[in-house]
Amino acid sequence: MGLQQLRAVAALGVVAFHASELGCLPFLPGAFGVDLFFVLSGFLMAAITDDDARPGAFLAARVRRVVPLYWLATLVMAIGLAVGGTAPDPARVASALAFMPQGNAGPTAMGLPLLAPGWSLHYEMGFYALFAASLLLPARWRTPVLSVSLVALAALGSVARTAWTDPILVEFAAGMWIAEVWRGRVAPRAATIGGVAVLAGLLLLYPGLLDRIRLFAALLASATIAWTLRREPVRARPRLEALGDASYAIYLTHLLVMKPLFALTAGIVPPAMSILPAAILGIAAGLVVHYRVERPIARALDPARIRARSRAGTSRPSAPAAP
Repeated sequence: MGLQQLRAVAALGVVAFHASELGCLPFLPGAFGVDLFFVLSGFLMAAITDDDARPGAFLAARVRRVVPLYWLATLVMAIGLAVGGTAPDPARVASALAFMPQGNAGPTAMGLPLLAPGWSLHYEMGFYALFAASLLLPARWRTPVLSVSLVALAALGSVARTAWTDPILVEFAAGMWIAEVWRGRVAPRAATIGGVAVLAGLLLLYPGLLDRIRLFAALLASATIAWTLRREPVRARPRLEALGDASYAIYLTHLLVMKPLFALTAGIVPPAMSILPAAILGIAAGLVVHYRVERPIARALDPARIRARSRAGTSRPSAPAAP
């Protein structure tokens, strides 16, 4: 199984978690998908970034990848609520579009935005900002300095829990160190010992059961990705690859169709009977959005295509003058 297939597993886990939660039969292991996404994010940012990468170009690429579909899905959510007679507060919509925290109402200290899955994107965008700042450092110092910063923020959360201090932040750092091992810059044993030591220290700081579960989830996600990187795929799984390609669209949009389905079937069938149809509908909707919306947006915003269109426009011969 490759990393793209692992994205599919993470997205399917989140869909299963939300579908089962709406069906009153919570499947808690599905929430582990978010931890996979976070560790994968830390790994990919460190693995694909060149030593001479610059903050501006990095942030521009991340904005093109994350923002358009999230904004569109959030606005669809807002319009749907307005049509249903419960128009959201404009300030809440604006704060969601700006990736601002919503208080302490969510699964972590970050809170839930208007589009519930967006809470994780708030962490992602914060990580991207810190990662962009680390690009100002010499390449060999980026991962150590940024990971120390993330661990320090996670540790601070044990005494001053805010939207930007949460133990989940260590998952980005774990992914970055997996990338360092993958690139041959750090010995696997040294990275493992360091990671376990950090985890042990944080476990001492966080006595709460939910926080400890999250930290163990970080360890499990890290081990899963490290194991995946060391194995060669046994055989191609094109369907799983396609789901991996669409994982972001599935993650963002599945609740937009699952919640209406549960609302329509309420009182007609037991909620548990709607779990599987809702999950299938959520995945199908995400695939449609990926192919019909996300990919066209990515092509339209691709800098190479924009430059090509610009060159084509400037090189077009002018019309002959009228006789």
